[in-house]
Amino acid sequence: ITKYRGIRYFIRIYRTIEKCEVKKMSVELKKYNTFRVIKKIVRDGPISKGDIRDSLLLTNASILARTNELSAKDLVISTGYEKKVGNKSVKGRYSNLLDANDSVCFTFGFLIEKSAITGVLSTLKLKILEKVKYNISNLSIDTAVEMIKKIYNDFLEHSCLSSSDIVGSSVAVSEKCYNELQVTMCRDEMSFE
Repeated sequence: ITKYRGIRYFIRIYRTIEKCEVKKMSVELKKYNTFRVIKKIVRDGPISKGDIRDSLLLTNASILARTNELSAKDLVISTGYEKKVGNKSVKGRYSNLLDANDSVCFTFGFLIEKSAITGVLSTLKLKILEKVKYNISNLSIDTAVEMIKKIYNDFLEHSCLSSSDIVGSSVAVSEKCYNELQVTMCRDEMSFE
């Protein structure tokens, strides 16, 4: 009897772990689809939900959930309704157009070169708000990270933004620096705290 209970217990734990893995994959898929939707809106906006659905091959429910999530975070705004094309009459309702909300969405970009680090603060539509370049005499990974942190904090201080206003950041390394610094690539989040 104790062996039987042990096996049932093991099976119950295994099924629980399996359910957690499925939930984890589901969350990652939602996050991936959210990024695909915001990327489409930023590149092609203003755009209707139907056009997003057709180009990304997602279901109506998925598009609605992702756009509602983005609207709740003020990353996406409604910009009006689709206009008629020429004299052609459109059947049904007009499509509600969505676009990226430039007033609350900002990104950082950093370029690491052999003798300088450049930082750029821009909107999601890539309108550059501020650009700064710092010359460096002795470049190492540690100095590059410290300079990126300094540029990041300076931008936040001088622009009256908070870290919650920043949607994302990217770091580009020139080819010469990439080979000299022996940069290793990994997919990870950057933390400046």
